[in-house]
Amino acid sequence: MFLYTLAVISNCMKSGISETHVFMNGHMMRKGYTTGSCAAAAAKAAVQILLSGNIVETVNLITPKGTELHLEVEDVKHGKGWVSCAIRKDAGDDCDITDGALVYSKVAFSEGVAVIVDGGKGVGRITKKGLNQPPGAAAINSIPR
Repeated sequence: MFLYTLAVISNCMKSGISETHVFMNGHMMRKGYTTGSCAAAAAKAAVQILLSGNIVETVNLITPKGTELHLEVEDVKHGKGWVSCAIRKDAGDDCDITDGALVYSKVAFSEGVAVIVDGGKGVGRITKKGLNQPPGAAAINSIPR
């Protein structure tokens, strides 16, 4: 069994599957991506659309682990000085309740030079001290933030 496992991992690495799959608990599982990656990609796409005036159909994102994602942009809406769009969550084979959900970002021009990151509908709020954001702030991890 041990030698077979090593052979499977070796063959997957040679074929490029290791970029999209992981061997976990004796099973080959397709990787997905996090809600934070979806939110960051949606924000990137919304900014690109807002600044260029052109609809973006896909967006590229490099995760903190160095994985390059090519994600389809969905549900683009825009108005005077703002753009909203979404990325559909793919949790892979280790799916959770957010699998298939649309994760939205809305960006807008504002007065001044500040960049404000806040959570919208569906994003929880921090209630206790101890995280790297203060109580009351959107529960968005620091890396996607």
